[in-house]
Amino acid sequence: MPRLEQNPITNNEWFTPNWLIDQIRDDFFKSVLDLDPTSCEVANRNVKAKRYFSKQNTCLDKPWVAKSIFMNPPYKKENGLGVERFIDKLISEIELGNVGESILLVRASTDTNWFLKLVSIGKIAFSHGRVNFISSNGFVVKDNSPSGHCLIYVPGYLNRKKEFIQFIDRLIIPKKTSPKKFFFLDSENISKVTRLSA
Repeated sequence: MPRLEQNPITNNEWFTPNWLIDQIRDDFFKSVLDLDPTSCEVANRNVKAKRYFSKQNTCLDKPWVAKSIFMNPPYKKENGLGVERFIDKLISEIELGNVGESILLVRASTDTNWFLKLVSIGKIAFSHGRVNFISSNGFVVKDNSPSGHCLIYVPGYLNRKKEFIQFIDRLIIPKKTSPKKFFFLDSENISKVTRLSA
Protein backbone atom coordinates (compact mmCIF):
# COMPACT_ATOMS: atom_id res chain seq x y z
CA MET A 1 0.00 0.00 0.00
CA PRO A 2 1.55 3.35 -1.03
CA ARG A 3 2.19 5.90 1.72
CA LEU A 4 0.40 9.25 1.89
CA GLU A 5 2.39 12.30 0.83
CA GLN A 6 0.98 15.71 1.78
CA ASN A 7 3.44 18.01 -0.02
CA PRO A 8 4.97 16.17 -2.95
CA ILE A 9 7.72 17.54 -5.14
CA THR A 10 6.26 19.19 -8.21
CA ASN A 11 6.58 17.17 -11.40
CA ASN A 12 4.45 15.92 -14.27
CA GLU A 13 4.37 12.22 -13.32
CA TRP A 14 1.12 11.33 -11.55
CA PHE A 15 0.16 7.68 -11.83
CA THR A 16 -3.39 6.34 -11.84
CA PRO A 17 -4.32 4.71 -8.53
CA ASN A 18 -4.31 0.89 -8.63
CA TRP A 19 -7.93 0.52 -7.50
CA LEU A 20 -9.07 2.50 -10.56
CA ILE A 21 -6.80 1.19 -13.31
CA ASP A 22 -7.32 -2.41 -12.16
CA GLN A 23 -11.09 -2.08 -12.63
CA ILE A 24 -10.78 -0.26 -15.96
CA ARG A 25 -8.42 -2.91 -17.32
CA ASP A 26 -9.93 -6.06 -15.79
CA ASP A 27 -13.63 -5.22 -15.70
CA PHE A 28 -14.30 -2.82 -18.58
CA PHE A 29 -11.59 -3.95 -21.02
CA LYS A 30 -11.90 -7.62 -19.90
CA SER A 31 -8.19 -7.84 -18.99
CA VAL A 32 -7.04 -6.76 -22.45
CA LEU A 33 -5.66 -3.23 -22.47
CA ASP A 34 -3.77 -2.78 -25.72
CA LEU A 35 -2.13 0.62 -25.38
CA ASP A 36 -1.32 3.40 -22.94
CA PRO A 37 0.16 6.07 -25.20
CA THR A 38 1.02 8.50 -22.36
CA SER A 39 2.95 6.32 -19.96
CA CYS A 40 6.38 5.15 -18.83
CA GLU A 41 7.95 1.91 -17.62
CA VAL A 42 7.13 2.60 -13.94
CA ALA A 43 3.50 3.53 -14.61
CA ASN A 44 2.96 0.51 -16.86
CA ARG A 45 3.82 -1.84 -13.99
CA ASN A 46 0.33 -0.97 -12.67
CA VAL A 47 -1.46 -0.18 -15.92
CA LYS A 48 -0.27 -3.46 -17.51
CA ALA A 49 -0.98 -2.36 -21.07
CA LYS A 50 0.34 -4.68 -23.78
CA ARG A 51 2.19 -1.65 -25.20
CA TYR A 52 2.94 1.80 -23.90
CA PHE A 53 4.50 4.91 -25.37
CA SER A 54 6.45 7.50 -23.42
CA LYS A 55 8.14 10.85 -23.83
CA GLN A 56 11.34 8.95 -24.55
CA ASN A 57 9.92 7.04 -27.52
CA THR A 58 8.07 9.94 -29.16
CA CYS A 59 4.50 8.86 -28.53
CA LEU A 60 2.97 11.45 -30.87
CA ASP A 61 5.02 10.29 -33.87
CA LYS A 62 3.71 6.71 -33.79
CA PRO A 63 0.37 5.36 -34.99
CA TRP A 64 -1.93 4.42 -32.12
CA VAL A 65 -3.36 1.21 -33.53
CA ALA A 66 -5.26 -0.46 -30.69
CA LYS A 67 -8.62 -1.99 -29.88
CA SER A 68 -8.44 -0.54 -26.34
CA ILE A 69 -6.59 2.54 -25.05
CA PHE A 70 -6.27 4.02 -21.58
CA MET A 71 -4.81 7.50 -21.12
CA ASN A 72 -3.93 9.57 -18.06
CA PRO A 73 -2.12 12.28 -20.05
CA PRO A 74 0.25 14.80 -18.47
CA TYR A 75 -1.69 17.87 -17.36
CA LYS A 76 1.17 20.35 -17.41
CA LYS A 77 2.78 21.42 -20.64
CA GLU A 78 6.29 20.04 -20.94
CA ASN A 79 8.56 20.55 -23.97
CA GLY A 80 5.59 21.85 -25.96
CA LEU A 81 3.46 18.81 -25.09
CA GLY A 82 0.26 19.42 -23.18
CA VAL A 83 -2.95 17.48 -22.77
CA GLU A 84 -4.46 19.10 -25.87
CA ARG A 85 -1.80 17.53 -28.13
CA PHE A 86 -2.66 14.06 -26.82
CA ILE A 87 -6.40 14.65 -27.26
CA ASP A 88 -5.89 15.85 -30.83
CA LYS A 89 -3.74 12.79 -31.55
CA LEU A 90 -6.39 10.43 -30.12
CA ILE A 91 -9.14 12.06 -32.20
CA SER A 92 -6.96 11.86 -35.31
CA GLU A 93 -6.27 8.15 -34.73
CA ILE A 94 -10.00 7.49 -34.21
CA GLU A 95 -10.79 9.28 -37.47
CA LEU A 96 -8.19 7.10 -39.22
CA GLY A 97 -10.01 4.02 -37.91
CA ASN A 98 -7.07 2.91 -35.76
CA VAL A 99 -8.77 2.94 -32.34
CA GLY A 100 -11.54 0.68 -31.07
CA GLU A 101 -12.34 2.54 -27.86
CA SER A 102 -10.60 4.49 -25.13
CA ILE A 103 -10.99 5.67 -21.57
CA LEU A 104 -9.27 8.83 -20.40
CA LEU A 105 -8.65 10.07 -16.87
CA VAL A 106 -8.40 13.86 -17.13
CA ARG A 107 -9.19 17.05 -15.26
CA ALA A 108 -12.71 18.36 -15.63
CA SER A 109 -11.42 21.39 -17.51
CA THR A 110 -14.71 22.63 -18.90
CA ASP A 111 -13.13 25.93 -19.99
CA THR A 112 -10.71 24.33 -22.47
CA ASN A 113 -11.08 23.51 -26.16
CA TRP A 114 -9.70 19.99 -25.74
CA PHE A 115 -12.36 19.20 -23.11
CA LEU A 116 -15.15 20.48 -25.35
CA LYS A 117 -13.84 18.28 -28.18
CA LEU A 118 -14.14 15.25 -25.89
CA VAL A 119 -17.62 16.28 -24.71
CA SER A 120 -18.80 16.27 -28.32
CA ILE A 121 -17.74 12.64 -28.94
CA GLY A 122 -17.50 10.93 -25.54
CA LYS A 123 -19.46 9.93 -22.46
CA ILE A 124 -18.24 11.69 -19.31
CA ALA A 125 -18.38 10.51 -15.70
CA PHE A 126 -17.40 13.29 -13.29
CA SER A 127 -15.74 12.62 -9.96
CA HIS A 128 -17.30 13.74 -6.68
CA GLY A 129 -14.02 14.63 -5.01
CA ARG A 130 -10.54 14.64 -6.47
CA VAL A 131 -8.62 11.54 -7.46
CA ASN A 132 -5.59 10.85 -5.26
CA PHE A 133 -2.82 9.92 -7.66
CA ILE A 134 0.43 8.07 -7.00
CA SER A 135 3.63 10.14 -7.29
CA SER A 136 6.69 8.85 -9.14
CA ASN A 137 8.31 7.98 -5.79
CA GLY A 138 5.38 5.74 -4.78
CA PHE A 139 3.44 8.04 -2.44
CA VAL A 140 -0.32 8.61 -2.58
CA VAL A 141 -0.69 12.31 -3.32
CA LYS A 142 -3.64 13.83 -1.47
CA ASP A 143 -5.62 16.46 -3.39
CA ASN A 144 -2.69 17.35 -5.61
CA SER A 145 -4.87 18.65 -8.43
CA PRO A 146 -6.38 22.14 -8.57
CA SER A 147 -9.62 20.75 -10.05
CA GLY A 148 -11.88 17.72 -10.10
CA HIS A 149 -11.45 14.84 -12.51
CA CYS A 150 -13.49 12.75 -14.88
CA LEU A 151 -13.39 9.50 -16.75
CA ILE A 152 -14.26 9.93 -20.41
CA TYR A 153 -15.24 7.07 -22.68
CA VAL A 154 -14.42 7.83 -26.33
CA PRO A 155 -15.73 5.37 -28.91
CA GLY A 156 -13.87 4.55 -32.09
CA TYR A 157 -14.85 1.63 -34.30
CA LEU A 158 -16.39 0.12 -31.14
CA ASN A 159 -19.13 1.96 -29.29
CA ARG A 160 -19.89 0.64 -25.82
CA LYS A 161 -21.25 3.78 -24.15
CA LYS A 162 -24.02 1.73 -22.54
CA GLU A 163 -21.45 -0.69 -21.07
CA PHE A 164 -19.40 2.29 -19.82
CA ILE A 165 -22.43 3.61 -17.92
CA GLN A 166 -22.92 0.17 -16.35
CA PHE A 167 -19.19 0.01 -15.49
CA ILE A 168 -19.35 3.38 -13.68
CA ASP A 169 -22.42 2.19 -11.74
CA ARG A 170 -20.55 -0.86 -10.41
CA LEU A 171 -17.16 0.86 -9.89
CA ILE A 172 -15.87 0.05 -6.39
CA ILE A 173 -14.12 2.96 -4.66
CA PRO A 174 -12.21 1.97 -1.51
CA LYS A 175 -13.25 3.57 1.77
CA LYS A 176 -11.02 6.38 3.04
CA THR A 177 -9.99 7.30 -0.48
CA SER A 178 -11.00 9.94 -2.94
CA PRO A 179 -13.21 10.52 -4.90
CA LYS A 180 -16.44 9.49 -3.22
CA LYS A 181 -17.99 8.41 -6.53
CA PHE A 182 -18.20 9.06 -10.27
CA PHE A 183 -21.47 10.30 -11.76
CA PHE A 184 -23.04 11.37 -15.04
CA LEU A 185 -24.40 14.87 -15.48
CA ASP A 186 -28.16 14.57 -15.42
CA SER A 187 -30.71 15.87 -12.95
CA GLU A 188 -31.22 12.54 -11.15
CA ASN A 189 -27.50 12.03 -10.55
CA ILE A 190 -26.93 15.66 -9.55
CA SER A 191 -29.59 15.36 -6.84
CA LYS A 192 -27.92 12.16 -5.53
CA VAL A 193 -24.52 13.87 -5.37
CA THR A 194 -26.07 16.91 -3.66
CA ARG A 195 -27.60 14.65 -1.00
CA LEU A 196 -24.19 12.97 -0.47
CA SER A 197 -22.58 16.37 0.12
CA ALA A 198 -25.14 17.49 2.73
